Amino acid sequence: DGGSEFKREWQDYAKQHIKSIRTTRPYKKNEQAFIERFNGILRKECLGYVKYKKEDLKQTQEKVNRYLDYYHNQRPHLSLGMKTPKEFAMSHLT
Repeated sequence: DGGSEFKREWQDYAKQHIKSIRTTRPYKKNEQAFIERFNGILRKECLGYVKYKKEDLKQTQEKVNRYLDYYHNQRPHLSLGMKTPKEFAMSHLT
């Protein structure tokens, strides 16, 4: 999101692990509408609005991983005709 808090760490990680990065222009919310929507859903349905402590990182990551599995494999999406992302993707493979 353009924040500087972890910029250096992110750049170092990206150089080692990511082939290609596409960034959006600052303050252009519509360019990242899908990820902003997902972030809101993740916050609302999984994480809530509490502050997490560094000590909670492992449990929080496990919680997010479980939620992502649910989100992609079990949760119907209105924008996908009430199919899960997995069902939607599978229906477009054939």
